[in-house]
Amino acid sequence: MWREVKRTRPVFCPRNSDALWTIISDAWDEVASSQRFLQSLVESMARQMQSVVESTARQIQSVVESTARQMQSVVESTARQIQSVVESMARQMQSVVESMARQMQSVL
Repeated sequence: MWREVKRTRPVFCPRNSDALWTIISDAWDEVASSQRFLQSLVESMARQMQSVVESTARQIQSVVESTARQMQSVVESTARQIQSVVESMARQMQSVVESMARQMQSVL
């Protein structure tokens, strides 16, 4: 709306704040009473809101995709760590079983 106010009034420097206020107030009233301008402003709101929604959706999608990639990386890393622990435990169990078998053979 300010763009329309600036467009309707010539540019010049008022002498004081009262003069500035009068100029701005008159221009604002003129623009605010323009049915054509107000109608175009109302009609543009749907497009502007749609643009905001689309932009926000893109940002959310980007965050979701980034989070999914990070979570996948964590899951893969955790799976590798678990596999390593399981393999280590299996080796230790195998060693214990072999040791117990040797001890039983020496007793018999």
